[in-house]
Amino acid sequence: MKKKNYVRSEVSRNSFSELPASCGVYLLHNESHEIIYVGKAVNIQSRIRSHLRQDHASPLKRDMADEIAIIQFILTQDEHEALLLEEELIKGESDWKLRVNRQKGEFAERDANNFLKAYQEMTAAVKTYADRNGIALVIRFNGAPIDSTNPQAVQMELSKLVMHYHKDIDITDQILAELNRNAAVATPRTQPPPRR
Repeated sequence: MKKKNYVRSEVSRNSFSELPASCGVYLLHNESHEIIYVGKAVNIQSRIRSHLRQDHASPLKRDMADEIAIIQFILTQDEHEALLLEEELIKGESDWKLRVNRQKGEFAERDANNFLKAYQEMTAAVKTYADRNGIALVIRFNGAPIDSTNPQAVQMELSKLVMHYHKDIDITDQILAELNRNAAVATPRTQPPPRR
């Protein structure tokens, strides 16, 4: 199929009656404008009406029908052209998703490396502080006040190993100060250029 410039038009879910009763390809989008389905039809309006029906036997189809927010469509001359265009769009969509997933994986790996580095820096600062102050045991603990309106926060609070502690033994502020001092030392200060 030679490259052809197609014009995409779109309507909202509530305006699906404005869809043409013509042959073409359609792309169903959710609220976030992500493509959730690509299809072809001899009569786009009729096909979309069947997608939007709530009486599907399949829960998957019912869920998809609920998710549809925007309908994009591209008119074609005939069914064969619609089939070729649908295949092209699906392949393009899957290639794009593969690239996005690869980038997400690379980002997750960089993120994990950054977290590991931060954890190692924090562990070193805790060890230095503990050694300097004769502390034999440091327990990881979050002493932040509980959000009583958040059920997950309450549940996490109930599963904590430490039920009570004295504020005088919380070294969080000292460790943060140590980390900030180390960060300030590691950041080179730029000198103004010499005057001539």
